[in-house]
Amino acid sequence: MPFSIATLNVENLKFPKDPDTADSERRRKRLQYYKDLYPIKVRMIRRLLRRLDADIVAIQELIDKEALDDVIKGFNYTQKQIGAPAGRGIRCALIAKNTVSLGDKIEPEPEVEHDLRISRGVKIQLKIKWDRPLLEVPVVLPGETNTLVFVVHLKSQLATRIPQGVKDRQYGYTWKTLGYHAQGNFLSAVRRVGQAMDLRQILDKRLKEDLNRPIVVLGDFNGNFHSPTVKTVVGDRVAAGNPDLLEFEMVPCELVLPESQRYTYIYEGCKNMLDHILITKNLASRLKGMRILNESLKDEHIPFRSEVYFPEPDHAPIVVEFE
Repeated sequence: MPFSIATLNVENLKFPKDPDTADSERRRKRLQYYKDLYPIKVRMIRRLLRRLDADIVAIQELIDKEALDDVIKGFNYTQKQIGAPAGRGIRCALIAKNTVSLGDKIEPEPEVEHDLRISRGVKIQLKIKWDRPLLEVPVVLPGETNTLVFVVHLKSQLATRIPQGVKDRQYGYTWKTLGYHAQGNFLSAVRRVGQAMDLRQILDKRLKEDLNRPIVVLGDFNGNFHSPTVKTVVGDRVAAGNPDLLEFEMVPCELVLPESQRYTYIYEGCKNMLDHILITKNLASRLKGMRILNESLKDEHIPFRSEVYFPEPDHAPIVVEFE
């Protein structure tokens, strides 16, 4: 029986608050602005969901569960699992039709420790809590059993805020020097690739338990196909010098498309493939095709790039179909 899996970044989807509860006039105007925008935003996301028509949809940047209920109302998405919130409240979710069966989510480790030893006596010790928790859910797909689905939303490419390196302003903040900004970029890269490393180790563990277990990893990786982030999760037996790791590698579904079609995000005129669907090789034998709904995607870095003019998500959704 055929089935399809999709990923959709809903860009800070939250349920509107009552403007009358605001403690200042400025706050009241902001709440009123979002309250007026909310039904338009929900309508745009519902249109994408209808076009995807997938059995399973991975959601990123969900803030309020009530907003997700508004988005899926009237659709046949009768099952859902919602992940833990990140530092600013965004979270991953997984919704599914009754053609598949979602199990209970597997809770991630609250804190990870790494003791990395490098040549010449250099040692790196890390004890970190990732601010964007993964969502791991066992799923029963048509014709498959014991499938695991991982929904990811890795750290963005925006510089991580350093208190001593920025000066607050009315909206956002301003960096004091480019040196401080460079430190923020470095921290973001560490957080992004570091969590990709943890995910790769989880995949190794799951596949060691059952090498025949189908696995899907999908979502917003905030990195292109050749980025360290994506390459870390995909794996490379040649680079590792170990042919026995063949079945541990993941397959990027986007490779079935011409390179000119592979983009989910536009920034300063550059087309980027930041969102990915990776599958194990046993699922790749059933891969039929892939669609990226990027026809109406707008450049994220242009004048007036606000939700007033662009209420739709800033990432194009992806759907993969299996035979």
